[in-house]
Amino acid sequence: MKNKIILASSSPRRKELFDKYGIDYTVDFVETEEVLDESLTLFKRLENIALQKAKPLQIKYPNNIIISADTMVTFQDEMLGKPKDREDAKRMLNMLSNNKQVVITAVCNLFFTQGDNTYFAWKFIHITDQGVSNTVYLRSTKHNIYRCNNCYI
Repeated sequence: MKNKIILASSSPRRKELFDKYGIDYTVDFVETEEVLDESLTLFKRLENIALQKAKPLQIKYPNNIIISADTMVTFQDEMLGKPKDREDAKRMLNMLSNNKQVVITAVCNLFFTQGDNTYFAWKFIHITDQGVSNTVYLRSTKHNIYRCNNCYI
């Protein structure tokens, strides 16, 4: 019997990646509170959150591959989580505009290994003040989470 792949994420980007590579998967996730343990390194904090996202699905899918992930953007030693509101999102976009930052993603695969992390340096595209104010990122209010699609090149 072939093991199914369960994507423990509501992220459109993660679904897009799976679709792009023709991966046969099922999306199922449990909303979890993302608590960063300040006593751990950033990598370990993200690994723990990725694991917290996958573990609730172990009972429901005991013989399947459960994949989850957590991503954090850091800029000049500041961790940038989800913006609190529109003004915080605007502050982040202005700060990142035409600058380099580090994007760290921890991936948890509960079938083979746990907590593999990868990080990449990306350059954020330049956005003018007017562009920041008009961006889809700031106009989006879905779940009060501001998203910036296609801001990274």
